[in-house]
Amino acid sequence: MHRAVAIITAMVFASGTAVAQTDQSCIAFEDALAISVDVNPQIEGAEAERDLARANLLATLSQDRPQVVFFAQTGEGDGRLQNNQRDNQVGIQLQQTLYNFGANRMARASAQEQVQAAEYSIAETQVRVAQETGTAYLEALRSAAIQVLTEEQEQYYLQDALTADERLRAQAITIADASQVKASAAIATSQRIDATLVRDQALTRLALLLDFDSACTSGLSAFIYADDTEEVIERETLDSILDVAARNAASLKRAQSQIRSARATTEQNRRAGLPVISFQAFAAYEEDIDINGPTGEFITRDRIGLNVTSQLYSGGLGKARVDDSLARLRSANSELTSARIALEDNVTRAWVRIKAQQQTLEALADARINYRTQLDSIQSEYRIGTRPLGDVVQAAERYYSTASQEINTRYQYYNNLFTLRTTVFGLDE
Repeated sequence: MHRAVAIITAMVFASGTAVAQTDQSCIAFEDALAISVDVNPQIEGAEAERDLARANLLATLSQDRPQVVFFAQTGEGDGRLQNNQRDNQVGIQLQQTLYNFGANRMARASAQEQVQAAEYSIAETQVRVAQETGTAYLEALRSAAIQVLTEEQEQYYLQDALTADERLRAQAITIADASQVKASAAIATSQRIDATLVRDQALTRLALLLDFDSACTSGLSAFIYADDTEEVIERETLDSILDVAARNAASLKRAQSQIRSARATTEQNRRAGLPVISFQAFAAYEEDIDINGPTGEFITRDRIGLNVTSQLYSGGLGKARVDDSLARLRSANSELTSARIALEDNVTRAWVRIKAQQQTLEALADARINYRTQLDSIQSEYRIGTRPLGDVVQAAERYYSTASQEINTRYQYYNNLFTLRTTVFGLDE
């Protein structure tokens, strides 16, 4: 819908929504999005997952750093220990892995990608939370507009119903006409009650999402947001929008990070059975023992050297780990494909709906204006006795049905614009 149509539509329904659109104390549309991202517990959960990934990265980085151990032991018995150590001993040992065929490097790369995937998951969650709040905000505006329309409809029918008995006595209308207008007034009252309930429920849901005791909405801020989005959309094609979405989508970036992490883990597990070369050193004090037993004196036992270790058999543990990482890699590839399909589907459907609804809204606006003119004309003719009441009721039904359809389509259009914008561009500052 072009800006002019949006302004006309806003002006038509301004009689009942002016306070909601101009009240500066109400929460603006973009402010509501920002607030929801700050207070929603899903964000905290995603951040906790990021912190877990960071902790795992720190643990992985420690494998490349020296490991220093303090040891001490004492004991009493016959003969020496099997490893030729003395019972009374104290010292410090240092061990540093020098080379393990890149296993540590692969573990570090996998952990780093997991941190990156967690960061993208936060961005993905923020978009999802904002979309939920934005949809709730627009629903609050839509339900408020429908509620205002039903109030106007109720008052319109009640005015005719109040004069129905008088006109019936004057034989200006038939019993059927009088019954019809009274029934229409009763139905309008029922619709107004239902619309009020829907509006209150929408506001309550929005208040829960924003963690407010109460919340009111600003239609003007939503209209401005939609206009800004329209300006961007009008400059783009579907193909260019899909390209931008693919570059910005946090879901795709997260899946790609998980693929890289799974690949690195697979390579790490494949290297687990290869030799490990490490540097070892320790400085110890050990109680001297001669043939007569402990002498009470301590001697220095220092050592420095290189160790080469290789696991020859682990009961199938190494193969199981490789199989596990390969399965995770397939799962990550599948998730990337699914995320790409879902992204293209969401963007394409929103784009097609927007283009169709632009034309639909223009047609509905034109129909509503003409039906209003027709209704006013028939109402005037009815008052002077040249039109039957049935014509008035039918004209009113056509007008209010079209006006209701226009409101519903308008906010569906706004929601599609909002969904497309957040899906393609994410959340800007």
